[in-house]
Amino acid sequence: MSKIEIKVRVIGDRQIKVHELPSDTRVEDLLEKLDKNRETVVVKRNEKIVPEEETLEERDKITIIPVVSGG
Repeated sequence: MSKIEIKVRVIGDRQIKVHELPSDTRVEDLLEKLDKNRETVVVKRNEKIVPEEETLEERDKITIIPVVSGG
């Protein structure tokens, strides 16, 4: 199986990390790998919000944004 390389930034983290993943990796797979709860984050791919079922592509720039709530 071929691999893709993507850049991932988690808001609140100071680093952008490069990940090499299988070419059929979906957003939900990435969240699981990074131990992020799908219910508490929004994911942007190349500056556009994407659903969890979206398949990632070579050189994607992923931003993971934690959802903040409170009163």
